[in-house]
Amino acid sequence: VCIDDAEIVEEISGVHLFIKSDYQDIGKLQYIYKEESIDCNGIEYGADVISDLLVPLEEVDRVSKLITEKTAARAMIERGEECSYFNSGGKYIIK
Repeated sequence: VCIDDAEIVEEISGVHLFIKSDYQDIGKLQYIYKEESIDCNGIEYGADVISDLLVPLEEVDRVSKLITEKTAARAMIERGEECSYFNSGGKYIIK
């Protein structure tokens, strides 16, 4: 590893938001995540689809409201633990 390869990253104080949806809404949700620059830590596909979002603390209410509105309240939102994280080239490092 060389110092030339180093990059500056910002530590973000945030929270995990787990979004449980059906397959019908996942495309719409992924579009929202991209358009709103919402960090998605992963998506689990099973009977339902669960997205693990990393959301800055000051954005939690806005993001929750947006998802509720755009899915006509079909998506279930569960607030997880608070955390600090870094976004390094689309890879998330969670402290």
